[in-house]
Amino acid sequence: MAKRKDSEQQPLISDVTPIAAIPGGEFQIRGKGLARSQRTSVTIGDVHAPVIIGSDSFVIARVPEGASIGELIVGSGGDVSRSWICDIGIQIADGMHPVASPAVDAFGNIYCTFSGSRGQKTPVAVFKVDLNYNVAPFITDLMNATSLAIDRPSINQALTLGHSRINGSIIPSTFDFFWPPPPPVFNAARAKQLLAEAGYPNGLDAGEYFCDSSYANLGEAVANSLQAVGIRVKLRPLERAAFFSGYSEKKFKNLIQGSSGAFGNAATRLEAFVVNGGAYVYGSYPDLDGLFQEQAAEMDRKRREAVLHRMQQLIHEKIVYAPIWELAFLNGVGPRVRESGLGLISGHAYSAPYEDVTLRGK
Repeated sequence: MAKRKDSEQQPLISDVTPIAAIPGGEFQIRGKGLARSQRTSVTIGDVHAPVIIGSDSFVIARVPEGASIGELIVGSGGDVSRSWICDIGIQIADGMHPVASPAVDAFGNIYCTFSGSRGQKTPVAVFKVDLNYNVAPFITDLMNATSLAIDRPSINQALTLGHSRINGSIIPSTFDFFWPPPPPVFNAARAKQLLAEAGYPNGLDAGEYFCDSSYANLGEAVANSLQAVGIRVKLRPLERAAFFSGYSEKKFKNLIQGSSGAFGNAATRLEAFVVNGGAYVYGSYPDLDGLFQEQAAEMDRKRREAVLHRMQQLIHEKIVYAPIWELAFLNGVGPRVRESGLGLISGHAYSAPYEDVTLRGK
């Protein structure tokens, strides 16, 4: 009598993101039993898709040339999953940095951004792609003026008595693999000049500025800096749970004042805020995604550090973020305290470990 195949041995696909990709792009596959004793395989239709990362619950497969709309199947240990229908797109433009959510107007025209290196005046900043896939300049001669407009030293002095570190990065300087970028520059006159050269001599309406209400004081100060050069924003502070929920679900547009108190190293911070699939990533760059995968597989610490430093350099050059500061927490210590515990754990804002906190004798 034939033995019935145990369905529990089949790889199970629970989700595939994004919903569509082009050849050379990637599908992120989640589920269980995706990688057992033998090497994981992925096919899209009748075409084999190279596996970039494979684990029991998570697989990344690159869309191969020649793939078309069809069934995605994961094979592992001689068993195959049920099929998952996926869409394969066509490339309609090149020479631009892809983003996860380009703007689309009511007529179906697509607007894609191009980011030059820091300080570069790009010939074209925004492109329009019409229904016939014709690419034409939409906004020209625009350079990012936002970072130049933020008066970090004055804000630092007003809110944290000058104790916050203006390190020019979204990665704390105490983290392993931190790369120290050049210090950010405040130049309101240059920011105004850039806006005028881009066709906005009277400034522009930049929409809503979302932030955690716990740091609305910082948001208000930054908004005032932007307003001073003509970048008009409407501050939208939200209660913390609502803010991080909307942030991670990609519901916010325009400007977002992000923050993180999570410990880790440069790689963990980049994974959450820069690399494709990260909780707070709205758009990513293929070169950064590729470097992140490279460092994840690198066993030599020095080579891994070099890759992570290169990632941070690219983030700085592409102006992926306009970092504000590494926040200093102001704490008071009374005369009876012998050891407050403040600063015993590098980068930790509070007293810790508690067992090390001591008082003076009466």
